[in-house]
Amino acid sequence: MSNEDFEKKLNELGLNKKDFSRISGAAYQTITNWRQKEGIPAWVRPFLNYYEQAKEFQNMLSVMEKYRGYA
Repeated sequence: MSNEDFEKKLNELGLNKKDFSRISGAAYQTITNWRQKEGIPAWVRPFLNYYEQAKEFQNMLSVMEKYRGYA
């Protein structure tokens, strides 16, 4: 994953690097250093994919909750 892809995915998910730091447990300074020297670690792509799936699942549950009791 390139830094450009990482930042694009964060944007798509409505996150910034501070949000990502908080939810992933990675130090913010470490995340900002990825751009300059380390590159994006391999674990970041699957982490963001699982985060996206969880977010979509939570949205589905919220929609379903509105209709609970209509059956």
